[in-house]
Amino acid sequence: MTALWLLLYPAAVLVGYGVLRARQGPVPRYLRSLVARLSMALVLLLPVIVGPVWVVIAVLDVPPDYRNGAVTGTLLATGWVVTFILSQYEGARSRNQTRIDVLVALQQEVFSCLERLDALPIRAEAEAVQARIAAGAGDETPYHPLPSTETAPSVFDAVKGDMRVIDPDTLEEVLRFYAAYGHLRVFVEDFRSADFRAMDAERRIAAHMMLTQRREGALVWALRALVSINAALGLSGRMPPRSGLNPEIVP
Repeated sequence: MTALWLLLYPAAVLVGYGVLRARQGPVPRYLRSLVARLSMALVLLLPVIVGPVWVVIAVLDVPPDYRNGAVTGTLLATGWVVTFILSQYEGARSRNQTRIDVLVALQQEVFSCLERLDALPIRAEAEAVQARIAAGAGDETPYHPLPSTETAPSVFDAVKGDMRVIDPDTLEEVLRFYAAYGHLRVFVEDFRSADFRAMDAERRIAAHMMLTQRREGALVWALRALVSINAALGLSGRMPPRSGLNPEIVP
């Protein structure tokens, strides 16, 4: 009987996991990890606690006092296991909620950046600006484009301490976007400086081409980051809305 019970218990755990997956769809990563850890802990505890107690109670001719002690010990051990299960579940649930909060916050900021980057036809506007720079070469008052400054990523700075809860693939896409966006912000500030304005037309055109490349790169990584964030939030396949002004720029 003991051997049969020990075999049936792991099977029951697996069946329960299958039912959970069938009824609720794909099981979140944190819950899969939690079920795996708890199942392993319970399976390992069975031969140490339940098996010997069952032998003492049902097989061996043990005095009643010892049997009562065995039962009491089993109840105490069960309480420890239940406490362990609840603490593991609460920890996993808390980490998952933090993960969702961080992803949603980043999603909103990245989308806000994407809207600004995608609000104008980047390549068409760049060609027009560079043509104006070239046309004004040698004039007393040459044309100096002043690109608008980009907003600092305040949400990223606020949640970066909790970003360890994000899975590595999503985190990589997010960090790549913020790196590209940071490079763009620095270059915009440089482009607006007096040193850039003092350069000849040819160098200003080359600098504006580089600025355009960085703006396109930031837009591409914003799109990739949002796709990855949406997938992590269970919104796989959902693309962020676009302005339609930069159809050639895709993730």
